[in-house]
Amino acid sequence: MPISMATLALAVFATGAFSKEDVTPTKKNLVRVPMRKLPVEDFLAQRRAAAALKREAKREAKTPFVGGTGAVTVKDWTNAQYYGQIDLGTPAQAFNVIFDTGSSNLWVLADGATNGGSHAEYDHSASSTYAANGTAFKVEYGSGACTGHLSEDTLGWGGFELPATTFAEVTDASGFGSLFRLSALEKFDGILGLAFDSLAVCGDPYVAGCVETPFHSLVSAGLVDEPVFSFYLGSARPNQPVVGYDGELLLGGSDPKYYTGGQTWVKLLSANYWMIALEGVAVEGVGAVTPGDPAASPGANRSLVTAIVDSGTSLLVGPTDQVQVLADALNATANIEGELFVDCGATFPTLTFSINGTDYPLGGADYVLDAGNGQCMLLVMSLDLEGTGVDWILGDVFMRKYYTTFDYGNERVGFALADHSSQPGH
Repeated sequence: MPISMATLALAVFATGAFSKEDVTPTKKNLVRVPMRKLPVEDFLAQRRAAAALKREAKREAKTPFVGGTGAVTVKDWTNAQYYGQIDLGTPAQAFNVIFDTGSSNLWVLADGATNGGSHAEYDHSASSTYAANGTAFKVEYGSGACTGHLSEDTLGWGGFELPATTFAEVTDASGFGSLFRLSALEKFDGILGLAFDSLAVCGDPYVAGCVETPFHSLVSAGLVDEPVFSFYLGSARPNQPVVGYDGELLLGGSDPKYYTGGQTWVKLLSANYWMIALEGVAVEGVGAVTPGDPAASPGANRSLVTAIVDSGTSLLVGPTDQVQVLADALNATANIEGELFVDCGATFPTLTFSINGTDYPLGGADYVLDAGNGQCMLLVMSLDLEGTGVDWILGDVFMRKYYTTFDYGNERVGFALADHSSQPGH
């Protein structure tokens, strides 16, 4: 099963209907209807045609925008959770979700879900546009599995409406651990995946690529100007580290007011995760990552160093041995949970990621968090993602510094220095 990086129905057609009161068969008015067995190939052809008609109906559905862009306000909670609102159903039921480029499913809690705390729950009985699907859903996280089933309903986000969107109702959220039940600490009610269809999962045992992602649906329906979306992530406010400045997810384009200079484009290594090649990671000139061959495909040459750009991961994540080089350079010490701490009075060197011939530096203010009591935590963690083809995760720490555009159509990402000049303290 693909790893999730978020936190480490049949169409029925009828030609007519009648009730038993309409015709009361007697000997005089008995009507005999000849039966004909439909060949399997004809049955499958009709099913495929019905599915095609359903997809076409979704594309022709009226929405506030046709060929436009739509913006979603992205809230910042402690620089660790970035979330925004979507709506499901008719009338609309609101949910705060993490917009996650490291996964591909949309899920929210079902009404009466187990281990869901006081998070918002989707009540399909209250929606006139709900349609049952019933396919099993299971997604694995580091703390366990979340399970439920697929359903269909109207999705509203960024001013767009997508009828008959397939999503998961999670009936057991145990996999998110105990913190998720404390909604004061976990501000999101679900996840909207923004990776590619091939990572979407359903069934148990799972089947990959079985659900079209919401952004793919926007593109398929011709509702956005361009098959791209972009992130501008806000930062913590001075003297108010809990509630940060608002950011934005822009569907259908990018917004130059949020970055300076031009964007530098990087072609993806594969269109599942938003995976790119890393040429190196350096700390004060010390190479923490051995340069690889950007032309090699994952698996073909493991000297290749890969990274995924993941809005659903708060930190920078790298292989244990490579992160240890950074820790040693900063004289960092680890606590029992593996979090790395340094003296806040230390001088923090620049951490530089080299991607496709361009250097992307991060200063101490970007990758160090004041944890109080004279201790500062490195916003970098070690994790060996064996078997995934992923070495590094460039999470929110990187995306706060660099405005990121995800080009779905051309399978590439674009980076530009984010402009935080409108946010006091930056």
